Amino acid sequence: MKLDKVLKRFTTGLLCVAMVSSMAACGKSPEVKEKSEVENVTLTGFISFGGNSSATQKATWFTDILKEKLGITLNLQDDVGTGAGQIMQSLLASGELPDIVGFNNPKDAKNAASAGLLLNLNEYKDQLPNIFENEIYDSARNYQQDLTGGDEKGLYIMPTKIGTQDDINFNPQLRWDVYKKVGKPEIKTLEDYIPVLKEMQEAYPETEEGKKVYGISLFSGWDNNNMALATYISTLYGVDSRGISPFTEAPSDGNGEVISILDDNSNYKRALDFFYKANQEGLVDPDSITQKWDNVLDKYNNGQILFSPWEWAAAGYNTTDRTNVDDFKGYQSVWAEDFTVPILQDNLIGENWSLGISSACKNTEAALKFLNYFYSYECVDLLYNGPEGGVWDVDQDGFRYVTDEGWDILDNGKDLAEGGKILDAYNIINSSAMTSQTVNTETKDQTMSYSYWDATLNRNRDANKLVSDWKADHDGAVNMFLYSKENNKNLIKTCSAFTMMSTPPDDLQTPIAQIADVVKTYSWKMVFAKDQGEYDTLWGEMKTKADGLGLEKIMDWGTKEFANALDKEAKYK
Repeated sequence: MKLDKVLKRFTTGLLCVAMVSSMAACGKSPEVKEKSEVENVTLTGFISFGGNSSATQKATWFTDILKEKLGITLNLQDDVGTGAGQIMQSLLASGELPDIVGFNNPKDAKNAASAGLLLNLNEYKDQLPNIFENEIYDSARNYQQDLTGGDEKGLYIMPTKIGTQDDINFNPQLRWDVYKKVGKPEIKTLEDYIPVLKEMQEAYPETEEGKKVYGISLFSGWDNNNMALATYISTLYGVDSRGISPFTEAPSDGNGEVISILDDNSNYKRALDFFYKANQEGLVDPDSITQKWDNVLDKYNNGQILFSPWEWAAAGYNTTDRTNVDDFKGYQSVWAEDFTVPILQDNLIGENWSLGISSACKNTEAALKFLNYFYSYECVDLLYNGPEGGVWDVDQDGFRYVTDEGWDILDNGKDLAEGGKILDAYNIINSSAMTSQTVNTETKDQTMSYSYWDATLNRNRDANKLVSDWKADHDGAVNMFLYSKENNKNLIKTCSAFTMMSTPPDDLQTPIAQIADVVKTYSWKMVFAKDQGEYDTLWGEMKTKADGLGLEKIMDWGTKEFANALDKEAKYK
């Protein structure tokens, strides 16, 4: 796509307002307590890590806050019809970046800095107190200066999602009501889900609305260099299948051997086996090959899928009219006994996603004000919790809690009175400056997100009849994560080295792309193979082709680079 066409994809002013408003609502720094001296400034932007320009149309509550406090609107560049990576490369090649730019990898950020396309934030410390005066960002700043700052160690970008974490992304779910209906059979391994799901599907072949029910529903929209859903399933056995190179997996805690996902004993292969066998039993949604994530989410919301590797994917079905009645329905955690689910790593250096300001920005003051606000406690607070009075309030002792009206909004997916859902604002950038569990020193040392407030955890102990029934089987635990922690099983802490990996060198990019095409194509073919013979043949062909395209060289690079990353982790802890 040519640059002129790319640039035409910037959204309208309304999108801009929402985005920046979203950010504006974010911080508690004194300089934004009063109406900004910067008025009616429009900043252009492109976020390559999933920033959603359409979210600005929805997050009117955040838009209004941003406009009122900062006087800034953000005009996001749309990436509809092409990939974010392609747009970023077009922008870098042109030498013309939008005012606010979000990088999804350190290599692009370093190239932009080396080419003089980004402001050195070190020269604007007075205008960025939220970045330079908050010690929570110290390790992240130092790391980024070493990584992308060149010989002068300038600070050209700031990572996102900085802080502490003690939670999980993967929390396998089953339709608890249907699982209970078939007698809650024991599930010792991943493979044991298949006969259980078969039994559940036979007991519940269609929804009350007459829609077909499937054990598993797949989609390819998140595939990059491999079959993403296979790596997500393999993650349940305590390995990282994406952080070292596209074709490696290693124990999430960094202790153990790095192997290829195309090894016969890999967890990636085990995940493919699982999907293939599930399909042979008629459990896999036949729309899986062509459908998108939105289609899958609709099916979860309709109760058409019996299994999910994520708690949040199935959450939309768990409305109070289903979960808090005598004949309750909904999804709850059901883990295989041998799972080893990774605990999220502490992000003291942040993620590989980062924000910077173009050196060609004509409204530098406004851009700095925006960036400073994004890294404020107030902005992070708003992105996770919404405005005060929307869903939460403060008790007589100064502690925050979600109100009854707030739980109605959250549990049932309702809009705020100010317009839009809470997460609409977060989705504009698709990230925040801090992790959800980082302590907010401005609010009685409570976590940034309401999800971890004591009042929330206490409320969740008896949230509804579905949860109460699940808890009766799990010693009264609040959730599966805390149950696993209390029983010291099924969990493994993820090390930060995976986020410190360098981007593969240029000479590996072509073979990586070629092997990626092979792995994705063959992985999907294997899932839907007609029989075991065809499945085994496809596996062998995939390995042979990948080897012929240079897999060994990529593995060698990844193994050595991960060893270096482990050394970096020790340095920046």
